[in-house]
Amino acid sequence: MCTVLLPPGGYPIAVKYIISCSFSGIGFGLIYLPAVVCVGYYFETKRSLATGIAVCGSGVGTFAFAPLATMLLENFDWRGANLILAGLILNCAVSGGRTASVTNTVRIVEPNVLRCL
Repeated sequence: MCTVLLPPGGYPIAVKYIISCSFSGIGFGLIYLPAVVCVGYYFETKRSLATGIAVCGSGVGTFAFAPLATMLLENFDWRGANLILAGLILNCAVSGGRTASVTNTVRIVEPNVLRCL
């Protein structure tokens, strides 16, 4: 998507690859890390299972997006396919905005003084 927004000119393909891959890597990193970290705050008892499911979601998404991208490239040109994929990925921002904040509550357990005596 970033290469579509470049001003017209004779940019070498290497520059377009570097710009596109850099922004895509940063964007997906900003999606992946908070999604995995947020899971740890929501679950107290089965945290490892929930984190495992969240991490598996990235693999499932990668597995599903490859045929989707191929289908989009067959039906649309590369700019249309990029625009549709960017719109789908933009929904991650909406999902991230809808996550509820978790308040960290600390329970202070008072020692039982009578048991110590």
